[in-house]
Amino acid sequence: MSQSCPINFQTYDNTVSRISSFYVALLVAFYLQSGYVAILLFIFFDLVIRVFVDKRYSLVYHMSLLTKKAFSMQTVKKDGASKKLAAYFGLLFTAGMIMFDFLQIQLGVLILATVYVACLLLDTYFDFCLGCKIYYIIKKFYPNFME
Repeated sequence: MSQSCPINFQTYDNTVSRISSFYVALLVAFYLQSGYVAILLFIFFDLVIRVFVDKRYSLVYHMSLLTKKAFSMQTVKKDGASKKLAAYFGLLFTAGMIMFDFLQIQLGVLILATVYVACLLLDTYFDFCLGCKIYYIIKKFYPNFME
């Protein structure tokens, strides 16, 4: 099996997605600085809206669109399945951070936040999707994953 990202033949604007990743990384950093769990709850519900409802209702999505327009950035279209998978991973990371915060396990929060921010910044600055690499590994063990 060749290494590849999932494909669903629905395109998205990769520029907006990378800006969104940057904003989420900033929000996680603000949470780490302040300890204010409402920031994580905001990220979680924004991701739920983007994944299960419609991205047009997401505040982070609209902030990213405005940023793209303000800086006159180009539209780069890509297949949307990899970003959907990344959003699922984001939901897991955020839910884990919320759980650890409520259980007052700060080391768990710090580990998850560090990995999550690293993934977000890899996407933001290098357009590198760690989710695609994880997808490839999962497909080796569960060939029908995401089908």
